[in-house]
Amino acid sequence: MKSVFNNLYSLFVLRSAFSLCVILFLFGGIFETKAQQHIVDSLLVELQKNPDRNTSRVKLLNELAYYYSFLNPDEGIKKAEEAIDISQSLDNSVLATSFSRKAINLNAASKDSIALVFYDKAFDLRQDAKEDLEMAKILYNKGLIYFNRAEYQKANQNNHKAYSVFEKRKDSFLMAKMQNSIGINHMYLAEYPKALSAYTNASLLFENLKQTDHLEYGAILTNIGLLYEKFEDFILAKEYQEKAIHIFKTIDYTEGIANCLTNLGNLYRNESDFDKAISSYKEALLLMKRIDNKKGIANARTNIGITAITIHQYEKAIEQLETTRRIYSDLGDDNNLSIVEKNLGVIAHRKGQTQRSITYLKNAVQLAEKAENLKAKHSALEELTTVYFAKKDYKNAYLIQQEAHHVKSLFSSQNQKEAIARLETKYIYEKERIVLQNSFEKEQAIAQEEIKRQRSLKRVYLWVISIISLILGFSFFLWKQKQKAETQRKVADFQKEIATIKLKMFRAQMSPHFIFNSLNSIRDYVLKNDKKTASNYLSKFAKVMRQTLENSQIEEISLDEEIEFLKAYLYLEKKRLKNTFEYTIEVDKTIEIDNTLVPPLLLQPFVENSIWHGISKKEGTGYIKISFSKGKDMLLCTVDDNGIGLKQKENELIAKNSLGINITKSRLDVLNKLKNTAAQIAIFDKKESLGVRVEIKLPLLYAF
Repeated sequence: MKSVFNNLYSLFVLRSAFSLCVILFLFGGIFETKAQQHIVDSLLVELQKNPDRNTSRVKLLNELAYYYSFLNPDEGIKKAEEAIDISQSLDNSVLATSFSRKAINLNAASKDSIALVFYDKAFDLRQDAKEDLEMAKILYNKGLIYFNRAEYQKANQNNHKAYSVFEKRKDSFLMAKMQNSIGINHMYLAEYPKALSAYTNASLLFENLKQTDHLEYGAILTNIGLLYEKFEDFILAKEYQEKAIHIFKTIDYTEGIANCLTNLGNLYRNESDFDKAISSYKEALLLMKRIDNKKGIANARTNIGITAITIHQYEKAIEQLETTRRIYSDLGDDNNLSIVEKNLGVIAHRKGQTQRSITYLKNAVQLAEKAENLKAKHSALEELTTVYFAKKDYKNAYLIQQEAHHVKSLFSSQNQKEAIARLETKYIYEKERIVLQNSFEKEQAIAQEEIKRQRSLKRVYLWVISIISLILGFSFFLWKQKQKAETQRKVADFQKEIATIKLKMFRAQMSPHFIFNSLNSIRDYVLKNDKKTASNYLSKFAKVMRQTLENSQIEEISLDEEIEFLKAYLYLEKKRLKNTFEYTIEVDKTIEIDNTLVPPLLLQPFVENSIWHGISKKEGTGYIKISFSKGKDMLLCTVDDNGIGLKQKENELIAKNSLGINITKSRLDVLNKLKNTAAQIAIFDKKESLGVRVEIKLPLLYAF
């Protein structure tokens, strides 16, 4: 279970730190701080020996600028500017290198926009000289900046251009590195099939080169682990992180080990195992301290602080975050400093320190703007909205939420109107209530004055005035009731629309395991040159995917169509698992399969669980029986297998946490709310024999 505070962005920059540092290796060596300082000291000695404004001095300055980008970006910028000044009178090649060195240091100093300008200057010079390899390096480094700014589409546009150069040169090593970088951007765009394809291509290239002990291969394993984490397959995610740690230990790469430990900490945190999460973060912290990696130290402490917030250890969280606040401030890292300020604002809000919380959150917004990080700005604005809303300052809450919505629209196509609409409704209601209340009070005052003025008149006039007042009051009451009923109707319609959208989202889900495993099977057939089997399998797979996409937009399909989909799916799984199980589908003769309607893709998650967590783990031939029968205006759907059953601890855990099963339960909950039905799911071990039975009761619906 994830905490309400587990905002995806809160750990986004910290979690992606390893991916980013991995792709930075493409055109740079890997040195720890002491080794870098030693090189810098040696270069400074050489620089003193060469005071003349010549090419040799420029090369020394450029080398110093490169190593300073790891240690002291401000000094690196100075060295690069001196190199540029001298290079103006020399050839364009050294000038282009000087521009690139300044860009690297500007990027390290969090001055991304200016860095892009100098990369463009270097690119123009390389293009004039037709130096395609150097152009590819610049394109790649621009991609890093866009990645760091969460502009993943732009990052991959540059990456693909660079990749085409390496492919033209048939440089498998650089091709593999670029595929890894492309995969990272696809992963953060939630384009998971594309990410997996890129990682697979990268790993195959390294395997063909027989360099599976290379650092970059370990990076690919790490990124695949991050991908499985997004699918909430934490077991596989941990396996890949641990494999990567083994590689990094072999090559003695301390920073890589620390980053993998951070990723493991995130996995434990997602599983609500907070003690293990903090322990893992502390191991990462010790390693970062060993290599004196200031930013790594800050990232580890920030993760510890965020986890402490989740378990309500606010004083411990404050201690960690205040420490990282100083480090990020010294580093000029506005990006991560924004995250720290945001989390301090969350703590202040939870401790009832409203004004202090607002100050922190406003600082977070300003820092995110300065760092040009839209996601950080959006996260801080969302939290600031929550604080204003709790304060009952609905106007500011509405205005801040509008700004957050605008920021969100700049980097995401997802529609986030629900919260804004809710705040807008509340704000407008409050405004109208105040106007009506003032108007009513004013009318009452006038009426009282009129009564006083008319006291001298005859009794009949008093009765007339009383009657008119009663009529007006009753009319006002009826008008208010009508307004209330209209508001309730709009809320009900809005909730129904949200429920319908959720139902469409649930129907659009399909197990990523099936997609990835099928793609791997197709790849295996291709590698074995079994073209006929690959073609047949791909044809069936395409049919299943087409049915999935088509059915995801439909509320109900005929039972006949659902059965055809299940047959195609079972055929693929049986083929891929070398015919290790059999299956049958039985339908009660009284059921008109072309006239009976069911929710699409309903049984597939349970069939998948039977195959992978029941039958695949037993010896001998497995068997799955799917049946449909009628009873008391209900359609009974059963999935029956002869697997190892739920008594196995692992299977019991899978049954509780299966993404597909949870989605199906959510789908039925939404259907029950929308149609006032009583659909049910029961999952249990069979008493008479081994295996699991799944029973789903659905209301009988007909097309005609």
